[in-house]
Amino acid sequence: MIYVILGQTASGKTKLASDLARRFHLPLIGADAYQVYQELNIGTAKPNKEELEGLEYFLIDDRSVSSPLNVMTYQKECRAVLDQYQKEKRDVILSGGTLLYVRAALYPYEFAPEEERPEITGYVNSLTPEEALKLLEEKDRETFEKVDRNNPRRVSRALVLALEGKKASEKAKEQAEPLYPCKIYAIEIDKDEGNKKIDLRVDEMFEEGLIGEVKSLLGRFDPSLSSLQAIGYKEIIEGLRSGQSEEEMKEKIKLDTRRYAKRQRTFLRHQFPSIRFLSKEEIREEIESDMKKVS
Repeated sequence: MIYVILGQTASGKTKLASDLARRFHLPLIGADAYQVYQELNIGTAKPNKEELEGLEYFLIDDRSVSSPLNVMTYQKECRAVLDQYQKEKRDVILSGGTLLYVRAALYPYEFAPEEERPEITGYVNSLTPEEALKLLEEKDRETFEKVDRNNPRRVSRALVLALEGKKASEKAKEQAEPLYPCKIYAIEIDKDEGNKKIDLRVDEMFEEGLIGEVKSLLGRFDPSLSSLQAIGYKEIIEGLRSGQSEEEMKEKIKLDTRRYAKRQRTFLRHQFPSIRFLSKEEIREEIESDMKKVS
């Protein structure tokens, strides 16, 4: 069985997943587009070395920002891990906040080769990010509401599908059955409580030295790398460039994170038909109950 623990950012899913993986000796697979990078630590709320020590874990802290991961590569690598554990008949925990990655790994999510639509792709690539978003809103409002608007590649991919008459929102609904035996949970959290947790987390990140981490990265890597477009990093990169104060950067990160959490909540409700919204304690109890039955 694959136990999938999801939730909006700052809901506590990472800690719950790692705690359960440690207690029951389960492999832990990450599903976060930025926790996968070794150099991104403070701003991704990634589990530290001590929290990961002794765990079998994958797609967490396993590559450099100079080798960006995309959804297609994630799908391939995650499925390879899942397939191996399925053969071994071992249970697995998969957890993270990049919900498109989860969808791509667990469901029959397909990618059309870019070379099959050169004219449309070329047109979409000629648009500014603002123009692409506006056109996506006109062509596929449902996808527009859910897409990560801070990720130009995902916006472009969704827009190409929409212009071809293959709305991403409709395609997702057609692919409702997962490829693997899994139980999918989302941590239920009140929106206001979630926003408070987001604000607290951002404050803590600045106290831990997020600005210094970003400055260090800028001294080593091209700031235009897609792997450096994570919320918390791109705002500071822009803030440093434009001379913003620390407080201005902090407030921008809080705002963008709250907006991202809203999109996560929408995605969770509409893209995982069998998902169950439970408290952290209820999720823990259910998985513990399953583990006791196995033993």
